[in-house]
Amino acid sequence: MPIVTIATNLPKAKFSLDFKTEFVKFCEDIFYRKGMMIVHLQSDADIGYGNVEDFAEQKPVVMISVEAIRSLTEEENSLRTKLISDYIGKSLSVPHDRIVVVFKPLQAQNVGYGGKVLSQHEKMSK
Repeated sequence: MPIVTIATNLPKAKFSLDFKTEFVKFCEDIFYRKGMMIVHLQSDADIGYGNVEDFAEQKPVVMISVEAIRSLTEEENSLRTKLISDYIGKSLSVPHDRIVVVFKPLQAQNVGYGGKVLSQHEKMSK
């Protein structure tokens, strides 16, 4: 159950329903988790990246946090970083050097779903 958060200083108006729907499909494809994605979009965020001038000019920045159990190897993260950066860059017209992707591993005993932690769900499915 990957959890993908997009935090950006871009305005909410930039994110159509089509973008949101297509981004969820894109995430399902690259994380191989159909119907098990959480995508959180935080637009109009008070966020900046770079030097003082970048902050003063309020240059666009997109920070994407990916939290997942398993599937966070260096090779997979490298490929997913490129795919995500390409997708966001093209969809939102944000240059790659203004897109930051952060991967965070989760442990099954620290994520709850359906009234149980995921490690309990895993034990029941064995």
